[in-house]
Amino acid sequence: MDSLSQADKINQVEVRLRGNEAPRALKAAARFRRESLKFLVQLSESDARSLAASEQPGDLINVVWSFYRFAYLGGTENRERAAAKARELAESIRVKPERLQRVIDEVKLILKSAAERGRYDLTFLPKTQMFAVFSADSGRTLFLHSPWDEDYLGLRQAIVYGALVVLGTEEGRMVRRCVRKVCGRIFLANRPKQVYCTRRCVNASNFERFKQEIGIEAYRKKHAETVRKSYRWKHRKDLKAGKKKRGTRT
Repeated sequence: MDSLSQADKINQVEVRLRGNEAPRALKAAARFRRESLKFLVQLSESDARSLAASEQPGDLINVVWSFYRFAYLGGTENRERAAAKARELAESIRVKPERLQRVIDEVKLILKSAAERGRYDLTFLPKTQMFAVFSADSGRTLFLHSPWDEDYLGLRQAIVYGALVVLGTEEGRMVRRCVRKVCGRIFLANRPKQVYCTRRCVNASNFERFKQEIGIEAYRKKHAETVRKSYRWKHRKDLKAGKKKRGTRT
């Protein structure tokens, strides 16, 4: 059986662009896009074979379901139909993990281009179709239909197109590469001026800068003195604890 139903041998990406939304709806849309970007970052750090061989069956289906949840492959308006298609796609990936690995590798490349403010070129597959639907309530809705193929290149194209759309938003500008050289991890920033991926990298960078400022020899002396003080403090504490313990004997 095909990983997608016989009646629908296309991968569909739906992107809603609303014109007159209330502030609450705009905030909800922004949160949705951030969640979508977080998913892309997590996906780029995943390994398809590990997901397929995981003893936790939900790992793979959760990834595939996110394709539908974030509208990279259609949407979840018909939840029952989307869930059935997600299960079918997950089983086909479990058989051949390289189908998903192609998607992961391409997402890595896209995020790298976004984080480094570079360029990414997408050449559409033959028979790819794009159209727009206009309505009074939802404004313009774009659809991309990628042709079905045994190598799942259409799947990769659908995810890539959806990723490019969300990366082109205001939230997409928050995709960064950690400036700490030994890290270099791509992450989604929480603040416009955030340049480190975690607090751990912030602390490590500050420590490295401190060592450079005082010099390596001065740091070694300072570190040795700190170790000696710590040892003396611990030794005195142990002695006090020993005396107190002996004084309680009857």
